[in-house]
Amino acid sequence: MKKGHNPILTTDELLSKTNSKDVVQLQGLVVANTTMPIDTAGMEINFRTDSFAFMLVLTGVSHIRINLRDYSLRKGDLFIMSPSSLKQLVSSSRNMRCLVIGFTPNTLTWMGGNQGKNSSALLEYFSGKFTPHWPLEAEDIELFKHVANELRRRMQVMDQTAFGKELLVHSFFIALYELAAMAKKYAYLIASHVSRKEDLALRFIDLASKQVRTQRNVQEYGRQLHVTPNYLTETVKEITGKTAGEFIDYFVVLEAKTMLLDSTLTIAQVAEELNFSDQSFFGKFFKRHVGMSPKQYKQSSLPSLL
Repeated sequence: MKKGHNPILTTDELLSKTNSKDVVQLQGLVVANTTMPIDTAGMEINFRTDSFAFMLVLTGVSHIRINLRDYSLRKGDLFIMSPSSLKQLVSSSRNMRCLVIGFTPNTLTWMGGNQGKNSSALLEYFSGKFTPHWPLEAEDIELFKHVANELRRRMQVMDQTAFGKELLVHSFFIALYELAAMAKKYAYLIASHVSRKEDLALRFIDLASKQVRTQRNVQEYGRQLHVTPNYLTETVKEITGKTAGEFIDYFVVLEAKTMLLDSTLTIAQVAEELNFSDQSFFGKFFKRHVGMSPKQYKQSSLPSLL
């Protein structure tokens, strides 16, 4: 998990939270059969990822929030996620299982791919302008399974096959073109604008995540967003169910836990990095929110980010 921003979960971190099987990874590209998360740390509130992902629901149901919009996913639904979108796992059934294709921006660089005049269209549907929820028809479900299985196979045999990388690159871009073609059928435009209140809540969450080490004052965030502190708190509460102060405290606690797990940092250094006036004040804040002192947390043999 990267520090100093909205929680950013890497592909490896996300996979570690599931009982994933049939996982194949290469240069940021991953094809995996995953189950419901068994560890939701960092996923219960808005987070970002380091990769693009296609997630086909095979069994079960899940409730996901993307950029503050709610989506219910069921068998046969394909869900599209970009690195920049704010994500939140609200709930998931025990039998939730998905087939996932994911790739990072570095994957595209490694593939060496500029696909000519159509290159921009290959990822256009990842834009927040389009719905990320595609309820696939039966033939498209089978098509997605086919391209995922072909990618997996090409990744597994790349080093043992003549022109292995070239064949993998070819398969990867075929997959992107197949999905771009599906987008013409399923990726309809979302309302061209979010409400002013939704926009304010999103901008606040983004600011609070980025300024977690330097700013804990709702009044200052109101000043930056050109609204009163009361209006900011009321709006964020109305849109998200949490107050502005609760979001700030959450990001500070999450950042503190991450830093305390770094053996090279002392508690005093963590307090200073998080802009607390002294170690004692930081200790009281941390214990009030976590239920144990920073020292107890740092010494815990099984620390948790919950």
